[in-house]
Amino acid sequence: MKERGNERCQKKDVIRNYIIPIIGDTKLSEINTRFMEKYYQTLLKTPSVINPIFGKRLNETVGTSTIRDIHKLLRSAFDQAVKWELMEKNPCIHATVPKHKAKKREIWTAEQLMYAIEVCDDEFTKLALNLAFAGSLRIGELLGLTWDCVDISPEAIQEGRSYIYVNKELQRVSKEAVKELDGKDVLLIFPEESKRCKTVRILKTPKTDSSVRKIFLPKSVAMMLIDWKNSQKEIKEVLGEEYQDYRQVKFPFIGKSQRTKNRNLKPQIM
Repeated sequence: MKERGNERCQKKDVIRNYIIPIIGDTKLSEINTRFMEKYYQTLLKTPSVINPIFGKRLNETVGTSTIRDIHKLLRSAFDQAVKWELMEKNPCIHATVPKHKAKKREIWTAEQLMYAIEVCDDEFTKLALNLAFAGSLRIGELLGLTWDCVDISPEAIQEGRSYIYVNKELQRVSKEAVKELDGKDVLLIFPEESKRCKTVRILKTPKTDSSVRKIFLPKSVAMMLIDWKNSQKEIKEVLGEEYQDYRQVKFPFIGKSQRTKNRNLKPQIM
């Protein structure tokens, strides 16, 4: 499986935050299975770093999921050390890693979805709920949807073949990850919100080829898309040159000053 720039940056962050500060000065000759197990237990008590994407700590201490990622990374590194005859055996092979219990995702029932749509008073959010339900779209796919991948022509609706084509997704990634990608898989880099911000929004190709798909739409959802597109045209006429058109189905990114001037306009969903 090919490694993405964001994945490489995540590995670099793990090394910089949790490996070098704790065991970076340890000699290879001093590292054995018992050492690794004590290291993993130390991590469980180590404060986690602030996540640059969310701007806060996701856990108070290093989580078991992160420790398992560290284990995989070090096991691969020590495998190479064994090949180079720098170590006799890999200390990670028989090391006990703290058990990780994945959190079960809460899934809405059909009744909850219908209620959410019924009480929703924001046009785009209501459309997003219908699209997500009709096409099983992830949030990045929904926000990355562009009008050139939507067929809601009168003929398509009449014949029951209106559809959306999912072939990209919107993600917020670190600026370092963008450099690592060096344009690979990146279709568009959106304007920076702030020079101090360490992350940026990008439009990129999906992680796997199987994520690229055509999804046929119910007539009701297709009609909602038509109404939404007409609303966008009205907003475009109001904003004029301030309208940054990236052909997204969601509202485009608008300059900070312009957002302040147009607080009465429908809010951006992001």
